[in-house]
Amino acid sequence: MRGCEVETVRAWRRPAHRTAPHPLLTGEPAHAEKDHAAALLDEALDGVAKEYPGVIVHRALVEGSARHALVSRSSAADLLVIGARRRRGYLGWQLGLV
Repeated sequence: MRGCEVETVRAWRRPAHRTAPHPLLTGEPAHAEKDHAAALLDEALDGVAKEYPGVIVHRALVEGSARHALVSRSSAADLLVIGARRRRGYLGWQLGLV
């Protein structure tokens, strides 16, 4: 890869019912979505280090929409690669699902 570094970004959102400033929603339960996003990113990149040992991979978790995360992170990037999530039973372009 010509000495390039790869930055992987996983956007995640906290459900609206967990953003209220309530004592029961702080601490460990408040971090469940972020931990889940980190686990998904780790799973997706599981074999990359073994298969490409010379490539430096940075991992970033961004709270918010995928659109905003990609726009802000891509401003300094040389290349942007996007993975899409598809709805079952629907063919064709699905704007908004990333």
